[in-house]
Amino acid sequence: MKVLYSVTVFPGISETFILNEILEVQNQGVEVVVFARSKGVDKIFNEQIKDVKEIYYSKKESVLKLLKYHLQLLIRNPVRYLNTCKITMHSKSGIKKLFLYNISDVIRVKKIQPDIIHAHFGGIASNFAMLCKLLFNTNYTFTTHRWDIFDHPPGNYLIKTKLSKKHITISNYNRNYLIEHFQLPKEKIEIIHCGIDFTRKEFSLTKQAGPIPQILNVGRLSDQKNQKALVEICKKLKEARVKFLCKIIGEGENRKLLEDMISLYDLTDDVILLGPQTQNTVFDELSKTDVFVLTSISEGIPVCLMEAMAMKVPVVSSNVNGIPELIDDEKDGFLCDVDNLDCFVQKIIKALEAGLNVGYDKVYERYNLKKEVNKLIKLWRSV
Repeated sequence: MKVLYSVTVFPGISETFILNEILEVQNQGVEVVVFARSKGVDKIFNEQIKDVKEIYYSKKESVLKLLKYHLQLLIRNPVRYLNTCKITMHSKSGIKKLFLYNISDVIRVKKIQPDIIHAHFGGIASNFAMLCKLLFNTNYTFTTHRWDIFDHPPGNYLIKTKLSKKHITISNYNRNYLIEHFQLPKEKIEIIHCGIDFTRKEFSLTKQAGPIPQILNVGRLSDQKNQKALVEICKKLKEARVKFLCKIIGEGENRKLLEDMISLYDLTDDVILLGPQTQNTVFDELSKTDVFVLTSISEGIPVCLMEAMAMKVPVVSSNVNGIPELIDDEKDGFLCDVDNLDCFVQKIIKALEAGLNVGYDKVYERYNLKKEVNKLIKLWRSV
């Protein structure tokens, strides 16, 4: 069985879950080919990229060559070509541009001869998979996560879902939202979680205790991840004379804002912006962490929370979207309304006192990468 992964950027430092999934699919005996719109520029990306056996990237072609390809497809199968024109020309999702200017990429995928295409996210990558279906009847599935549902949903979800073999999403919350807001057929939507690779040695290591309790946050420095709330929380913790060192891993448009807040609140010795880091460094920091805090205003089911729980680190998180499916408050971790900073302060203190997290068993049973990939492969084999 050969599966072609359609992705927008590869490798992408904020999308290590895609790389982990691809590697596990390979481990389970499936041939994988990656086809990406562009190459990631992050130099610190996980070194495991070398283990992906086949990677292709989109190629730009001259107008004359594009016209030649379009004419060839029209002559070979005029009904299919004109039907593709009809669907793409009236779409507001960006697939029209793909059809006009990336037709050579579709032909390249046809030559690779995948049994099925799998795309991540509801935007360009799944548009490309849909285009391959329209022109060459190649089966596809695609997985939606967060921004492609709540922030920037495409205008063609209904037809894209109907043409797919399955529209996969990562939480019950997402599934219900997709059905309600986009009128998607229930039977076409499957829930398969992102998962944790429990074969990693880090999940069996003993925690490294430090002299000062450490708080960790991992995520893009953005309004959605809401680290400005975390800085406010740290200000309140300091005012309450709680000893701590907060580390924030990630990069983004809010770096200057966070730097200014840290300076204004006199937290330069208490809150450190570590910038983007490798996955190995993230695990190293988790091994020294006493409580993992997530203050996001919107999420799917974050892999960073799963990783913290898998390393038996207590977690305190905002109670948004699919997160309550991962964390039962006061049982697997601690939840707060996103704008209730006092709640975060109280539960961080409680988490520091609680010691080891008891969420490991849930993550192992329900968010195990090997099990979730096995579900994905079974789905592909059934279509």
